[in-house]
Amino acid sequence: MRNLDIATLRSLQAVAEYGAVTRAAEALNMTQSALSMQMKRLEEVFGRPMLAKVGRGVILSDFAQDLLGESRKLVALNDAILSRYTGLQPEQKLRVGLSSDWLFAKVAQTVRAFRKDYPRVELVMRDARTRTCGRRCGGANVTSS
Repeated sequence: MRNLDIATLRSLQAVAEYGAVTRAAEALNMTQSALSMQMKRLEEVFGRPMLAKVGRGVILSDFAQDLLGESRKLVALNDAILSRYTGLQPEQKLRVGLSSDWLFAKVAQTVRAFRKDYPRVELVMRDARTRTCGRRCGGANVTSS
């Protein structure tokens, strides 16, 4: 049995959040090619594609959407364990609710700036995508530190 890499799962989350490998890589302070290699590793582990190109960006495949939900749980558990045993915790938590499809596309840049300015604040985002868009458009709950 193989182990999942937490950093790779964080990268999957970033791609889902930013809708582009390059922007996700910038947010994670890594190169686009390094992040692409992580997505390739996930594809090799599961034998399924993770991303599909849409215009200038990407969306997660249906399989990757399902994996994303589980990866968020695993990353959150990882962070909780580290927080508990190292004493490092976010100073604050900010919850943001999104209810409009068009708004979500405009949020990525603001989120990146917020994380840069407030690295010790846990950002929790929830969206309420329309049923016609649903999972194939990337609608999901996002928790990031």
